[in-house]
Amino acid sequence: MDFKKILATFLAVFVVIDIFLAVQWFQLHQPASNPTSSESILTEMRNDGIKVGKLGQTEKTGVYLAGKSGETFLRDRLSTLSKTWDAKLTNDQLTVTPSRTINLGKSRADVRKAIDKIVNDPRKVVAGSQYRYDEKLTEYANKTSTESDVVVYAQKISDSRSFMSQRAQIRFVLTANHELKSYTQSYVENPQVLRDSTSLISEEKALIGAYQYNEIPNNGTVNWSELGYSPLTTVHGDIIFVPAWIFSVTDPSDETTILRVNALNGSLMK
Repeated sequence: MDFKKILATFLAVFVVIDIFLAVQWFQLHQPASNPTSSESILTEMRNDGIKVGKLGQTEKTGVYLAGKSGETFLRDRLSTLSKTWDAKLTNDQLTVTPSRTINLGKSRADVRKAIDKIVNDPRKVVAGSQYRYDEKLTEYANKTSTESDVVVYAQKISDSRSFMSQRAQIRFVLTANHELKSYTQSYVENPQVLRDSTSLISEEKALIGAYQYNEIPNNGTVNWSELGYSPLTTVHGDIIFVPAWIFSVTDPSDETTILRVNALNGSLMK
């Protein structure tokens, strides 16, 4: 193995990521133009019939993260799953189907307890202890999915934050009778901090930004928000994640969408 070639490749990747982060930092620290008071914009939103609860004004902190697709990680651990579960890996998504029907109980509380046990059983879920139940993503999945019932677990980053992306989720699909049909799993391998912690925009500023981008329809409803990590770009195989404010918004026709606002610079993320 050519050590010099490996070192050169490593340095090239480092330089590209560093330049990218420097551009993001420059955008973040540009002074705002034509500032308008938050209160007047919130009043304008309410005059447009937009329903929204109290918004946080605290500016929290966050970091840039880089991680790898979990395809290799999941493939290397397929053999640890029980032979009574049919597991198939397609690109970076693992689909697992039990060989027999598994009834998870009669109530929603029963279902949660039963799925928690499955998630924490290494014979049934790879690295399940690195995920936690996400009530908000579960709500969104059930509003937008054609399945009878979906339960979402998100990969954890810290005690309070998770990846808010299908790149790092377990999605359990259930029947109307609370029977487990299958689940899909994706994973971010070895997430690493790229830069020191920096200040983030508040929940209020993020929502105002989304409104000014014309992303919130008149007479719409902001259902919930959550601060997590979303993918920004990919640099030489490294997925770059940034802190993002996630908003669930329902329009007057009862269609629900997710808005993502970069919590570092306030830009809209597609």
